[in-house]
Amino acid sequence: MKIELWMDLVCPYCFLGARHLRLALQELSLWTNVEVQIRAYELDPDRPLYVGKGLIETLMNKYGITSEEAVENMEEVTQRGAEAGIDFRFGKAKPTNTRDAHRLIKYAQSEGKAYELSERIFQSYFEEGGLISNHELLLTLVKGVHLDQQKAKAVLEDSSFYLEEIHRDESRGSDLNFDTVPYVLIDDHIIIDDSGTRELYMEKLKRTQQT
Repeated sequence: MKIELWMDLVCPYCFLGARHLRLALQELSLWTNVEVQIRAYELDPDRPLYVGKGLIETLMNKYGITSEEAVENMEEVTQRGAEAGIDFRFGKAKPTNTRDAHRLIKYAQSEGKAYELSERIFQSYFEEGGLISNHELLLTLVKGVHLDQQKAKAVLEDSSFYLEEIHRDESRGSDLNFDTVPYVLIDDHIIIDDSGTRELYMEKLKRTQQT
C-alpha cells in the first residue's frame, strides 16, 4: 500500500489528519507494514520567521476574521484534538516559516523516519510552544527520533538541500488540483482531503484493501 500525505507543519488540521491516519493504520494492524510518504505543502511559503505575533493575531491578519472567530475555531479544533490524544495549546504557538522543517523531514524520509519527525515537530509547535524554525530546537527533535544530528545540521546549514524535492511535492500537489491540506492519496486513487476522524481513515484504508 502506497500512502502519500501532503501537509504543513503549522496546520492543526494536518496534525489531526496525520494522527487519525496513524491511529487507523494501527487499528488495522498496518502501521508497521506501510511507510507514509510525507509530502511538503507550504501554506505560506513567504511567511517570515517568528516576529513575536501570536496565532490569533496571525489568523486575523491572514483571513480577515475577528479574534472571537479565531478563538471559536481554535476551541473546536482543541476538542477534536483531545479526542485523538492531541493537547492543542494555541496560546503558545509561534507562527513561523516552515521551509527548513520541511527540508529536515525530507532528510528523515531518506532514513525511514519522516512520520516520526513530523509528529514530533507538530507536538513541539502545537503542544509545547516550540519555535520550529529554530535550528537548535530542530536538532533536538532530530535527536529525539534517533536520527544523525550531524547529517541534519548539514541539511539545515545549506538551504539548497532537499529544496528541489519540496518544489516537486508542491508541483505535484498543483497537478492534483488541491489547495487545502491535509491531502492523503492512497495507491494513487483513493483520496482523503479532510482531517476527518480515525473511522473515516479506516473506511478509506479498508476500501483500498478490497480493491
